[in-house]
Amino acid sequence: MTSNRLSRRSLLTALPATGAALAVAAPAEAESQTPVMQLFGQWCRMRDRLERISETVDPGRLTNDRMDRLYAPRDRIEARILAEPCQTAGDFAAKMIIETCLGGLAVQWENNPVWQEARFLVGKPNLGLG
Repeated sequence: MTSNRLSRRSLLTALPATGAALAVAAPAEAESQTPVMQLFGQWCRMRDRLERISETVDPGRLTNDRMDRLYAPRDRIEARILAEPCQTAGDFAAKMIIETCLGGLAVQWENNPVWQEARFLVGKPNLGLG
């Protein structure tokens, strides 16, 4: 006896033959409306602008005071992002990108707010804390 039931595998293999395609939202598009992702978009644009400035300005002209003024708006956006609760996996990824300086830094497991939120999100707030 054969089944008339359509399996996912048969559907997926038949789609190219019909000219149809599956519509899958890109993660950034699907999550772009969360507060974290909106702020992350601003942060990325600001980071790009700061990168261009740092590539074109003589380092001797960038005093600590000038650097503080240049980076203060980005720092404020980072603080707002980190204060927002995660609604999606993309939100958490954005926070990790920021908190680790694009993966260049390790952050303290025990009391870093991002890791605290990570433990909360997986339902293990005391994981690895002894």
